[in-house]
Amino acid sequence: FTFVRAEYIPIILDKNDEVIAFGITLPSLSKAMQKTGGKLFPFGFFHLLKAMKKNDRVDFYLIAVKPEYQNKGVNALLFTDLIPKYAQDGIQWAETNVELIDNEKVRKQWDYFEKRIHKRRSAFIKYL
Repeated sequence: FTFVRAEYIPIILDKNDEVIAFGITLPSLSKAMQKTGGKLFPFGFFHLLKAMKKNDRVDFYLIAVKPEYQNKGVNALLFTDLIPKYAQDGIQWAETNVELIDNEKVRKQWDYFEKRIHKRRSAFIKYL
């Protein structure tokens, strides 16, 4: 048994078989962890196993694209691979990782989806 589902990790190669983009997504364990109350034993582990097999949420941990391929639709290829798999598995919600408020490239990719922003991060600099 593994927590990683290979079908949820798309990899895009160029004509020379070099990786130009990949994504790491997994079924969400958040609800299962809440049910366990932070305890894996005696029965908490079963909640995690169930969440890995049947879940309506997925967590996006990482989406990476080589700089020379950014703004060329490579993200769309990743989603073209992932979305049908999510639909087949009954995934209805996706949770992204931390995104900076001023990172317009990342934020614009979600314009084509129904979304709700419920977490925001900012970075500040204070010179001493």
